[in-house]
Amino acid sequence: MGDSSGPLHSSLDGITKALRANYQLRQSVTNLFEHLQNGIQASSSDQPADHPVKLFCEEFHSHLLTINASMAELEKLAMVVGLHAQQRPYEPLPLGNTGLLSLDPVQDKTPLYNQLIQSYKWVNKLNDHSATVTHLLNQQHLRWYGNAASRKRRGVGHLPAGTSVQLPQPALKHVLPSMIEQMVLGLALGYEGLQAQILKPPGAGVFNTFCITVGKVFKALIFTRSVLVERVHIKGFHESFLTEDGRVDGFTPSSHAVFRQLTDHAAAALLFFYLPNRYENSLHRLIVWLHNYTNLFMDRCSRCGRHLDEQFLVPTWRDYKTEKPLHVSCRL
Repeated sequence: MGDSSGPLHSSLDGITKALRANYQLRQSVTNLFEHLQNGIQASSSDQPADHPVKLFCEEFHSHLLTINASMAELEKLAMVVGLHAQQRPYEPLPLGNTGLLSLDPVQDKTPLYNQLIQSYKWVNKLNDHSATVTHLLNQQHLRWYGNAASRKRRGVGHLPAGTSVQLPQPALKHVLPSMIEQMVLGLALGYEGLQAQILKPPGAGVFNTFCITVGKVFKALIFTRSVLVERVHIKGFHESFLTEDGRVDGFTPSSHAVFRQLTDHAAAALLFFYLPNRYENSLHRLIVWLHNYTNLFMDRCSRCGRHLDEQFLVPTWRDYKTEKPLHVSCRL
């Protein structure tokens, strides 16, 4: 019994002395900084002019010697405790309940609560976005063959498991390219500030490419297949859609963040304006929607009343029904 208590007592004594030496070292450093904070005291009339400076330097030197002695004592005790751990690696230090401190952090210093709050807000936003997207998709009838009732009406309600059905695709209207070009040019002439240009490469067939210039704000490159709008790409007024060899480039993003954001909004507008078997109306509504951005850099946000948001962007969102300008952050 006495053999086992000897090493245990010595290790506890070494840790206790090391903690005291650490406390003395911290107290000595605190005294040194307090001395530096107080600075040089004013000298009295019966003392030499350099007496306060000498007294300050002597006290500073004394504090340094005290710190040096405390540091040497702490290093000596640390070597003793480390040597004990090397001689008996199988025998852990008797830290008691203090060994559980690393497993039980202070709640005020743990960012878990803030992270949970951010996760909760993110999940709520995701839920709101999902509800909005579901409402828009149902409103625009994007799922023609999704429900069981429509499958039953087409005679494919009861099929064996694993059987795939080729669903019919909506047929495009066969419209002459010249008629589509005239329609786009006529729509552009009907709205002030819009200019339309046809960029159709040779041999494109039913594929058309139009460049719609909205005032002196931006240019929109519209790709269509017959009367079906497939893609919209937006760049600044002084940016070009042509490459060095004269080809149409509809994939290189704009160098300005506001027009990159408008391109994303245009992709969402294509889904909203999509009408099955009424593609010409979708193209018409898209051009009208582009015309709402004539005063892009002049309109204020209809909700917060400011020009710029936290990201220093103008209101790039236009409500599909009211056509009011909104920041992306304000419309959520």
